[in-house]
Amino acid sequence: MKEKSGDKSHKLCKQASNLHKMHIFINLILCIPTKVEKALDNRPESW
Repeated sequence: MKEKSGDKSHKLCKQASNLHKMHIFINLILCIPTKVEKALDNRPESW
């Protein structure tokens, strides 16, 4: 049975949105430590 191109693009769209969610998740994991480090670097000397 031949797949309709609409079905195919829909599947790709779903995969892409899953990847996008994963990407956001990975970004959060990778970015939080650097943000924390920056915050610690920028803290006042009195700490």
